[in-house]
Order: sequence, then structure tokens, then C-alpha cells
Amino acid sequence: MKTIRILQIVPDMRSGGVENFIMNLYRNINRDEIQFDFIEHYSTESFFDKEIEELGGKIYRLPLRDDNNLFKFIKELNKFYKEHKEYKVVHCHWNGMGFVHLLIAKLNGINVRIGHSHNSTAGVGKKGLIKKIFITPYKYVCNVRFACSNEAGKFLYHTKSFKFIPNGIDIERFRFNSTKRNEIRKEYGIDESAFVLGNVGRLNVQKNQKFLIDVFEKIHLAVPNAFLLINGDGELRSELISCVEKKGLIDYVIFAGVHTNVEDYYCAMDVFCLPSLFEGLPLTAVESQASGLPTLLSDNISKQVEITNNIVYLNNSSIDEWADYIVSNIPIFREINRELCNMQCIDSIYGIKVVTKEMEESYKKYFEKLDGESI
Repeated sequence: MKTIRILQIVPDMRSGGVENFIMNLYRNINRDEIQFDFIEHYSTESFFDKEIEELGGKIYRLPLRDDNNLFKFIKELNKFYKEHKEYKVVHCHWNGMGFVHLLIAKLNGINVRIGHSHNSTAGVGKKGLIKKIFITPYKYVCNVRFACSNEAGKFLYHTKSFKFIPNGIDIERFRFNSTKRNEIRKEYGIDESAFVLGNVGRLNVQKNQKFLIDVFEKIHLAVPNAFLLINGDGELRSELISCVEKKGLIDYVIFAGVHTNVEDYYCAMDVFCLPSLFEGLPLTAVESQASGLPTLLSDNISKQVEITNNIVYLNNSSIDEWADYIVSNIPIFREINRELCNMQCIDSIYGIKVVTKEMEESYKKYFEKLDGESI
């Protein structure tokens, strides 16, 4: 059987939830039968680019994000599809400008156009409004529709049918390891007896880390040996560091950046907090449960993410609700059997091998049909 090359459409391949899901899939898929190539939209190299090339993938750059010249982008994209007739299947993970991609793909005779919804809203402010305009016709130009949750599917496709694809992870990779816990804590000067709140994600408005810092400020008054460990990077990094400095918490809030061994950072935490303003289905919440962590989420996040009994949903407009809940439950958090929680996750729908098998079958089915029918 000739190798099927799937063209993955992404803004870029930085280390975010969507990108980690794609890479989890790519590492586990049978690459003798199915290969991934990527169109990225920045001229600079992304976090996963080197690994993609090592796995046999090609990377094409159409740097729309460098100058935001839409007309130039459409011209270059049209040229790309005319020059690359080898692609019969495109898989678009970009909800905003993805509409343009799928439309140009359709006009160039690409019969299998997969849309994949990873969010439950267009976002906030002017940026969110612009994205909503481009999202509205999205459902008409894709003829295969995937979504990471019911909320994400209804948001992007409205009344049209879609297939739920769980954000799969390597469950075993996130098994709690006390040695790794001690190593990370030692690296950042955190005592073993300290209580550590954790967050993993891009430092942006959506992930709402400013709110979490406000929550931590109140917690630290009640628990002086508490730390906040934030793993990630983004456009709000400088602003968040400045906020921490003004609060006098710079010795207790750690901006660890982005790391390939994120599983070790989960081990160092005692509770995982994700007060996002919106999510499709957060991969980090799956990872934190696999690490055996009590996982606190904002109450607008999909309930489909629940694997263990250690998830609690809180109102992300109430600093007091988050702080009081965490402080009052510290003794309970410390008693959780984290290894047992990982075992509970192994047979869940979020295991990457289960998800990979489903995606392999889907890709093969659509490639064989190539008749433009939707699911």
C-alpha cells in the first residue's frame, strides 16, 4: 500500500494543547502507511519542527502571520495546491483562517477536507470578533467534521453532524514518579514539604493565568510555604511577571517556560489549576489526571474531560471560591493515591493508542472513498 500523506493545517507547531495532540498522534501512527506533512503560518521555526522532520514529515511555510496580508496569502495558497497535487486529504486544526484554507482546497479539487474543532468559542475582544466572522462559513467548506468535545463541535458546526475525537495522550508517560518530583523541586528550590499549585499552558488571555495569580496571592497568605509553578510561554509572560513582582510574590511564583519533560513538572505539583475562559477539551486536564493530580477547572470546561473522581469545577469569576476550596482541601489532596489514578486512566478513551487506531481507520476510509461525502 502506498503511503498516504495527510496535509495538516496549523497556525504553527509551538507547544500547545492542539499541537501536543497532533504530535501524540503522529508519534504513534503507522508511518509506513500514513505520513503527516504540515503547512505553518510563521516564518520562524516552531517547537516541534525538528521532531516532525525526524519522523519523516515535510513542513511548508506560508507566513500569513508575519504580515497578515490576506490577498497575498490566498494567492500563495492557491499556487501551493496547484503545485502539490499529491495531497488528496487535508486536516485543518485552525478554526479561524482555516475557512480560507478549506475553501481554496475545495476550489483546487481536494475532495477530503477535514475540519477539526478544538475550541468552544471564538475568543474575546476584537480578535474574537474577527475570528467569529471567518468561523461562520467554516462548516460549509469541510466535508468531514471532527471535534474534541460536544461543546467544540456544536460551536463550529452548529446543527451539522460531527465525530467526537478525544484528545489522546500516552497515559503511561504521565505516571507519577516520586524521584522526578524531587528532582524538579530541587531544581527550583522548592522544599518537599511545600504545597505546589500548578498550571500548564500558553500565557495568554484564554488561559487566564492572571486570575490564578490573584488566587495564589490569597492562598499564600494562609499557606506561606505555597508555590505556584507555571509551565508555558506566551505573549503575556512579561505582563504576568510584572504582576507577580508588584504583589511581592516573585520568590513563590515560578515561570518555568516550555519543556519536553512536562510530565516531570506534573509530578512536582500537588494540585493542577486551569481557570480558562474557554476550552474545547484541555489536553492538560487529561495529563494532570493521568499524573494523579486533583484537577480544578473553570466551570465552563466540558465535563467530557472527566476520567477520575479528582476533578472539581469552580467559578472562574470568584477568587475567593478557588482560594478557599484549595486551602481547605490541602490535607485531602495529599492523601490521593496518584499511581492508582494513573491506572484508572489507562483503559479510558483518552489513551493515545485507542485514538490513533480510530484516526488511522478514518484516514484510510476517507482516502479510499475520495468522493467528497461527509460523515
